[in-house]
Amino acid sequence: YYIALGLTSEIRRLRYVGGGNNAPTADATSNVTSGNAPLTVQFSSAGSFDVDGQALTYLWDFGDGTTSTQANPSKVYTNAGTYNVRLTVTDTPGAQGTDTLVINVNNSRPVVTINTPANNNTRYNVGTTISFNGTATDAEEGNISSRIEWKAILHHAEHVHFDFFTFVGASGTYTIPDHGDDTYFELCATVTDGTGASAITQCRELRPNTVQYTFQTVPSGLQVNYDGVARTAPFTATTIINSRHGISVAQVQNNLQFVSWSDGGARSHDITIGSANQTLTATYQALLPTTYLSDLTPTFASNAIGPYERDKSNGGTAAGDGGRINLDAVRYNKGLGVSARSELRYSLGGLYQNFLADIGLDEEVGSLGAVYFRVYLDGQEVYFSGTMTGRTYTKQLNLNVAGKNELRLVVDPLGASGNRWNKADWADARLTR
Repeated sequence: YYIALGLTSEIRRLRYVGGGNNAPTADATSNVTSGNAPLTVQFSSAGSFDVDGQALTYLWDFGDGTTSTQANPSKVYTNAGTYNVRLTVTDTPGAQGTDTLVINVNNSRPVVTINTPANNNTRYNVGTTISFNGTATDAEEGNISSRIEWKAILHHAEHVHFDFFTFVGASGTYTIPDHGDDTYFELCATVTDGTGASAITQCRELRPNTVQYTFQTVPSGLQVNYDGVARTAPFTATTIINSRHGISVAQVQNNLQFVSWSDGGARSHDITIGSANQTLTATYQALLPTTYLSDLTPTFASNAIGPYERDKSNGGTAAGDGGRINLDAVRYNKGLGVSARSELRYSLGGLYQNFLADIGLDEEVGSLGAVYFRVYLDGQEVYFSGTMTGRTYTKQLNLNVAGKNELRLVVDPLGASGNRWNKADWADARLTR
């Protein structure tokens, strides 16, 4: 069994039958589903089938205590009521399939009408409050508007989230959530009377107000991560006003070093979409003379699980068994992979100007883990990250080390000892002159 979360929220079953018999599929239909007594209903099993091609037998339960073994029987209902009809089909080895339908006698289907929104032209931004109201009438019960069942259906790319929002009543409001690009909503209403007859569902489409956001790099052709997906700049995203998105770039690409975003944001930051088209640019420059720590030998090294790794995330107990360093969907070719508690010391000899690195828990731990990053220069703590978990965005370091002789990098767990989820990265850890 599995749950189809992104489609219909159904619980589905996978069944292995090997070389055995497959159950047939029943399909029950009728020419009418409601009317006044005496009501003649023609039933059909024409859509029923057996994938093994075997002959089928039929059993109709008409919901009033009577049955039929005909494939397509006719039935006259003389008494008022709601009848739950069941068709059971059976193949030669005895496997069965069933289907049901409802017949209402002397009970007309109620009618539901959506008054607001009046049409399919309602537009929204993220955070817009949509007001809705409707009326429902039933021939036998009169006004049943208080029973209207509302739901918002979210269409996202090629899939649908059913029952994204539900409400019962004649009127209400719905605030549009932020669910990414390429989305729109349907607001639908139906109603069921006291005997179980349901109205034909009515729906209104709600469409977003969108703008164009273009992302580019200087020079062109570098990678930009938009909502965790790496894309080659320049590219344009059609996005919804007031929605939020994460953008980031690597510190180093193609031997170029990140300088700034045109909006003044950090290398990795969130943006809120405005009401006008916009272009955001990440500017790079030639790398300063750089020495990567992974190319140096530390004067001291300790690590909680196995050895620390050069240009890999921390793996298990063996050297070189780590994976690619990944932080916030950015892959790094250079860096240090450690497991808390870890300590690395490097001799600087007063030769360098700056220490730079991207820090965080590697993506392979998911949302788990909890650590602190600390940096010491000549025995003095100059940086403390605060608690970082697998959910924490990457942090960037750029520390002045001019005239310093020793660099000490420490990662402590948020507890007394390390664990296998505390896999921390000093990504692109480097010294510049």
